[in-house]
Amino acid sequence: MMSSAGGGGGAGAEGLTRQIVSRGYPLGFESRDEFEAILERIRTATGVDDAQAGIRGSSVTGRSYKEPERQFGPKSDLDFFVVSDTLYEQAVARGAKPANGLINVRETARFPELRRLERQLTTELG
Repeated sequence: MMSSAGGGGGAGAEGLTRQIVSRGYPLGFESRDEFEAILERIRTATGVDDAQAGIRGSSVTGRSYKEPERQFGPKSDLDFFVVSDTLYEQAVARGAKPANGLINVRETARFPELRRLERQLTTELG
């Protein structure tokens, strides 16, 4: 779940940004409750108390960072992230190699519950 795809571009992205702000949750979700439930599933899967989960990318901005002319669409992915000092320390202890203080999403393989949830969410959300 790393890159943003989709179709369209131009002025429509501004309309998408307004839509995201007015609805109060990112694109790609049926409701705010669905979005919040998925964030909670991610926090729970970490197995640590200090985990904060969020989302970034085109589902939040309406357009791709790498290709600004591409709007969020049916083929777009969802870019979740987790912030946790405890999880970071566990990842390093398990052999993860941080870059600029960050651990790449590929390192979720070191955490079976996160890897399992990643597969489930990919199936559920596309």
